[in-house]
Amino acid sequence: YMDHIRPEKAERTDKEISENWLEEFKYENPDVGQTSNGLLYRIVTPGQAGAWPAGAKAVKFMFKIYKFNGEILEEDDDPATVSLRDLPLGLEQGFRMIGPGGELVMWTHPGMTRGEDGDETGFNTEILRFEISLVEVLTVDPEEADEYGPNPDLEIIEAE
Repeated sequence: YMDHIRPEKAERTDKEISENWLEEFKYENPDVGQTSNGLLYRIVTPGQAGAWPAGAKAVKFMFKIYKFNGEILEEDDDPATVSLRDLPLGLEQGFRMIGPGGELVMWTHPGMTRGEDGDETGFNTEILRFEISLVEVLTVDPEEADEYGPNPDLEIIEAE
């Protein structure tokens, strides 16, 4: 019987296992904090204090993402620039805890890494560990910058 668990039952079991693991992990690691939405985090290096401008629109960072089993899911040693609005809702909160030069480890629970509209991102089926190195906080959305720089409203007139 145990070898023939219905798929929906097995999925629920995986979720329950991961939720139990998160609770145990938090209990066993008192240096790990938790946000109101359940994001577990450890600040490795705080980075520059007061470095988040009020109009922050994007972040430049390096990262590694690990699956629950320890396998590296994705990594980038070259700084990636991402609009804050494009980050999954559960992760933006973590980025705001450190300044440029800061490092952070975050653990997300299933469903936390959904997109802005609740869309699945491919990262929301298990516990994930994110190792983040924040390089820079940008006040310009990278999607709004053009070949002339970060001010898309500035009209460039070339002299003849």
